[in-house]
Amino acid sequence: MAFFRKEGTSIDKLKYSFDNGARANRFDVGVMCPKLGFKLEGIRVESCSLPGRQITTTAFSEYGMPRNLPTGEIKNDEGTTDITFLCDASFADRFIIEAWMQEIFNGDGGDVDGTSIHPIMNYYYDYVGEVKIAQLYGDDTESLVYTLHEAYPVSFAPMELSQSAEGMLKFTVTFAYRTWESEYKKAPRISLLNKGRKVLDALRETAEVAGNVGIKSGGFVRRLNKLDGYANKLNRTFGGNG
Repeated sequence: MAFFRKEGTSIDKLKYSFDNGARANRFDVGVMCPKLGFKLEGIRVESCSLPGRQITTTAFSEYGMPRNLPTGEIKNDEGTTDITFLCDASFADRFIIEAWMQEIFNGDGGDVDGTSIHPIMNYYYDYVGEVKIAQLYGDDTESLVYTLHEAYPVSFAPMELSQSAEGMLKFTVTFAYRTWESEYKKAPRISLLNKGRKVLDALRETAEVAGNVGIKSGGFVRRLNKLDGYANKLNRTFGGNG
């Protein structure tokens, strides 16, 4: 615990540099489908979620206690997410998304096009698009952006009407998607990596000196170099400069 008692420690710097934090109510949503020729940005969304991801595992044991090994399958929250939209008086957003959904099953059947009674599914890549969910800073610039790839609407929740109801109508759409990727617009500085590099350099120098005087240290040096490579890769990923 001596590390945390030192004057000017990393925890002090963390407290000093911590901002107001990411806010759950500051976000923006856009949907697009190039094949159908539309792109909706800044649409009125009440709620949505940033999907998670899971590497599936299975228990395996050569002997003794089992270990969990990846199966090779990656799950993205079962590949669906719900978005709740606020309706304007003309239902413009709902009209476009509903038309998108209808385009999935109104394929060309020769003499008759597909309908909800007799659906004819169109080609998959003719109706899939993207959903973009952006977490925003206080100045409305993007901080974290999720892009859902090969997305399309699969269901509408019922909309309840009531004479006693107040407020705006809402409609919830479930979107299916194949996978997602995230982008951090203003990447954090990974200062610990550069501090760690000083330790790695010192250890490497010590190991090399030990090797020069006959102590077996070649494997240790290789492991240090590999660890250093991982640190470099992580630093490039996050865009840190020290």
